[in-house]
Amino acid sequence: MAEDNRMQQLSRHLREANSILTSFIAPSNQSNTSQSSTVANSSGTSPSTSTSTTVGSVLNRARAMISRSVSNGAFTRLGRRERLRATAGSSQSASNPTLKKRKEEAKVYEFVLVEVKDTEPMPWSLSEDKVLLQIDSACKETEIREQIGKAVRMKYANISNDDLQFLRATRRKLSKPVNCGSFDFKQIKLLAGQGAVYIKLKDWAYCLLEDDASVDDETELMQSALTNTESNPTGNSSSSTNPVPVSSSESSSIVVVADDDAVADDVNVMDGLADEIVRYCVEHNIEDGVEILRYFQKVVVQGRALRIQDSGVVEEGDTNFIMVDRYNILETAFEEVKSLACLRKTLEVQFYGEEAQDYGGPRKEFFSLVVREIYRSYFEKGLKQHISEDYVTAGIILGLSILQDGKIPYFLDYYAADIFGTAHVDGCILHLRMGFKKLGLYQVAVRLPNFLHILTQKSKNLTVKSLTTLLQPDFSEVGSNKRKFENQVYSAFLKYLRSVASGHRSGISLNNILQFATCDEEVPLLGYENGVKPSATFHEVAENKSFIPTANTCCCRLLLPTPSLEIALPDEETLFQLYDMAFLNAYFGRK
Repeated sequence: MAEDNRMQQLSRHLREANSILTSFIAPSNQSNTSQSSTVANSSGTSPSTSTSTTVGSVLNRARAMISRSVSNGAFTRLGRRERLRATAGSSQSASNPTLKKRKEEAKVYEFVLVEVKDTEPMPWSLSEDKVLLQIDSACKETEIREQIGKAVRMKYANISNDDLQFLRATRRKLSKPVNCGSFDFKQIKLLAGQGAVYIKLKDWAYCLLEDDASVDDETELMQSALTNTESNPTGNSSSSTNPVPVSSSESSSIVVVADDDAVADDVNVMDGLADEIVRYCVEHNIEDGVEILRYFQKVVVQGRALRIQDSGVVEEGDTNFIMVDRYNILETAFEEVKSLACLRKTLEVQFYGEEAQDYGGPRKEFFSLVVREIYRSYFEKGLKQHISEDYVTAGIILGLSILQDGKIPYFLDYYAADIFGTAHVDGCILHLRMGFKKLGLYQVAVRLPNFLHILTQKSKNLTVKSLTTLLQPDFSEVGSNKRKFENQVYSAFLKYLRSVASGHRSGISLNNILQFATCDEEVPLLGYENGVKPSATFHEVAENKSFIPTANTCCCRLLLPTPSLEIALPDEETLFQLYDMAFLNAYFGRK
C-alpha cells in the first residue's frame, strides 16, 4: 500500500510538472507565430498539440521506467544495515580511493648449493649444504648474487657471481634451471615457497674448482664456509651465532647468518665411529635398541668411567668439567656446553655452592633437571622457530643425556621420524638434527632404525618388591647388637615404603626414594650391571644428630641411621616425617 501511495503521489507531481511546462512553452510559441504557422501548415498539426504530445511521451516513458524499476526490485527502500553498509562503503572509498599495498619486510631465506651438472640425468637429488641470507624487499638480483657469491667464494675462491644458476624444486626433486627476467626479492620469494632456494654452478664453472687449493672436500660446502674455516688456518671454530661482518661499503640490507654447528668434534670422526657401530651390530645381529645403545656408549664415550666400579677406588680419567646453577639451569647449561671442545668425554658437573665431587650422581641430577627444562622451554608448547638456533645446543645436551646414563628424552618420539629421517628439513628440526650429528646419534639411527625404540621403552612403575630388590640391604653380622638395631630400622623402612606405595605419604612416590639414592628418576635403560650396585646401608646415629636418611649418589648408596644403646629410635610417625623431609629435598652435601 505504501508503494502504491508513493506511485500516486509521483504521478500527481508529474501531472503538475506537465501543466507548468505547458504554461511556459505556450508564450514562446505565440512569439513565433509566423514561423510556427508555416511549419504547422506544412505539417498539418497545431503547435500546442505537438508540444503537449512531446511532453506527454516523455512522461509516459518516465512512468514506464519507474514501473520497470519497481518490478525488478531496484526501486526499493534500503534496510537499516544496508544503509549503514552503503554509507560506510562510500565514505571509505572517498577517504581511501586507492588502498595501499602491504610493504614486504626483510626475510631470511635458505640457499642450497647443489653440485650437479646439466649432463647428469634429472631429477637431481636435494642437498643439505646451505647458507642463510636475510634479504630486504628492496634488494635486486645483483645484491642477492653478490652475497651468495661471497659465501661460495669462502669455499671456492675462483667462482664469480654470474657462475650461479637458480633451480626449480618440485616435490623434493630438482629440475632444469628456472628462467625469468630478474631474480629480485619477489622472484626469490616465489622460488622459496615454504622451503629453500636451490642453486648450482654453471657447467663450465666446474673447471675453476680443479686448481682451487682451498678446496679440501667438494662434498662439504656451506657448513665449513660459514664457520670461517678458510679464514682460520688453525682449525679452531667459533660457536657464535652472530652474523658474519659486512664492510660499510657493502649493502647493509643483506646479512649472512652463521649456523651454530662449530663444535671441535669433527663430524667426519663421528661418521667413522657410526660406521663401526653399525657394522658391529649388523655382524653380530644386534637389533635391540638398548643393546645398540650399550655398544654405542662403549665406543663413543671417552675418559673417566661413567659409573664407579669399586666404591673403595677413586676413578681417574679426563672429563668435561662444567659448573651450573641449579636455579638457572638452562642458561648456564647452554653456556657451558657450547664451550666444550670434545663432546666424547664424560661430563663432570658441579652445582654452584655445593661441595659434592661428581663420580656419577651430580651428572645424572644435572641431566634430569636440564632435560626437563628443555622440554618446558622448547617443546611443551610447540617448536619455537624464531629461536631455532638454540635447538643445536639442545640436541647436543639431549644426546649427551642419552649416551651418558642421563634422563631419556621420551618426548622426542613425537619428532623422531623427522629428526632421524633422510628427508629435507629446516628450522628447529634441522638444528636438532645437527646437534645429534655431533654425537653420531643421527648417523646410527638412520641406518639402525631399531635404535629409536629407546625413546619408547619407559621403565615400569616401581613396586615395593622391585625397589627393595634394587636397594639390597648391607647388614652387619648376624647376632651382633648392630644387626639388631639394623633389623629394627629396616623393618620400619619397609613399612614406610608400603605406606608410600599406598599413597598415604602426600607428594612422595617410590621413584622419589630411588632418585634420592641414585639420582635416577627411573631404572636406567642400561641398568646397574656395569658399576657398583645400589644398596641400603646403615650407620649408627651420632649424638645430637637426627634420623634423617642421607645418600651417596655416586655409589648409589642409601644411608639409614640406626639407634644405639644411648639413643632410641623415634616413634613411627616422627620417623616417617623425617623420611618425608629427606626424600622430598635432594641436594649434594656428601661425596
